Amino acid sequence: MKQKSNKNLIMSAILALGFTLLCWAGYSSVNDGTGNRIFKLLGGDFADGGYIQMLTYFTFTWAMLEIQRNLRGIQREYTSFDQDILPTQENYVVYPEDMNKLRLKIIDFEKTQVFLLSTMVKKACTKFIRTKSVAEVQELISSQVKINQAIAESRQSVIRYLLWAIPSLGFIGTVIGISQALVKAGELTGGDTKVVTDTLGVAFDTTLVALILSMFAMWSLHQLQAKEEQLHADMEEYSINNLVNRIDTQHG
Repeated sequence: MKQKSNKNLIMSAILALGFTLLCWAGYSSVNDGTGNRIFKLLGGDFADGGYIQMLTYFTFTWAMLEIQRNLRGIQREYTSFDQDILPTQENYVVYPEDMNKLRLKIIDFEKTQVFLLSTMVKKACTKFIRTKSVAEVQELISSQVKINQAIAESRQSVIRYLLWAIPSLGFIGTVIGISQALVKAGELTGGDTKVVTDTLGVAFDTTLVALILSMFAMWSLHQLQAKEEQLHADMEEYSINNLVNRIDTQHG
């Protein structure tokens, strides 16, 4: 897991640097006012504030790669529903003596691959073998779902920090730009204020870029959280429908 996170960190740095170099090349080669201004907005003037945009791109890209990594993890967990971990046939009944067989089957299954669903069902089988209580099995499943949700939320802590950092970098760039503009204003001897207004424009560019990227990244995080919550709800429903509701303690 840590190795994948480090890979995303390196990839983010490469992509952010590459995009900044493209903007710098465009800013250096385009002479018309509109095109030049667009490349400057995107951080093409590296020495005059463009480094803030590069840091913003780096943070944004890192956050998006982490979101995609989590989404791939969710997609992988969904494949567990097709692994026949539990019987899904209509009218199938699980008798108490079948629970240990089911547990051993899952233990054998997890020698090759482990899913949240298989681990939860295995714990549920063990709970029933010890207590012979269907109610306690259902309680364990609900508790395990909450634990899995808490673990998933903790994995998103880096993403939440990065999403906080994106607009913060934009505001830092604005503060630096305003400070530079004030210094230049104090050095003016004539009435030409163009150098001051240009510096202020660059200052607010950093916040504009950061806020736009932040909006997109926040939407992506909310999509991730919705899919994460749906996954755990589906696992709980699957376990209740195909295990808890099928246990027959009267005829076993």
